[in-house]
Amino acid sequence: MERLVKDLLNLSSLETMTVIDRKPVYMTELLSSLATDYRVLADAQKIQMDIHLPPQLSIQGDMEKINRAFSNILDNAVKYNVDGGRIEVVGAQSEDDLTITVTNAGPGVAEAEIDKVFDQFYRVEKSRSLQHGGSGLGLSIVKRIVELHKGKVTFESRQGDWTRVTVSLPRHREM
Repeated sequence: MERLVKDLLNLSSLETMTVIDRKPVYMTELLSSLATDYRVLADAQKIQMDIHLPPQLSIQGDMEKINRAFSNILDNAVKYNVDGGRIEVVGAQSEDDLTITVTNAGPGVAEAEIDKVFDQFYRVEKSRSLQHGGSGLGLSIVKRIVELHKGKVTFESRQGDWTRVTVSLPRHREM
């Protein structure tokens, strides 16, 4: 219940925002640190975590919000995986944009459900809320944070096989 209230307040705050305070966010360090934190949970399920990040990935943005978005994505990648599964985090950047892709093995999502995964309180399977907890707001929060950064988030999945979340963020555009 406490997490639900916290997530609702966080999302409500994000929805009223129109601009963010832009500062350098060193994505390689941020994602490496998050991966270290989530590796403990992954190791408990014998999930292999592969991180492929070029040095010095960076954007102009709000580090706390970006950290929250990728924490939600990695949390889902571990929760909705299989014992002995795999998570892969891949980063790339061009002069204008940075793209981070997080792919995990696991139950995946049916094609008919994919368009709904960013909806508030939406759960692919109601039994997942009992098994994994959570508020059903994680991907809604991710989407809003990415929108505040003038970026784009996509969700792809093959049921019974894998799920991939891709976040593309502008590196220097005005916010």
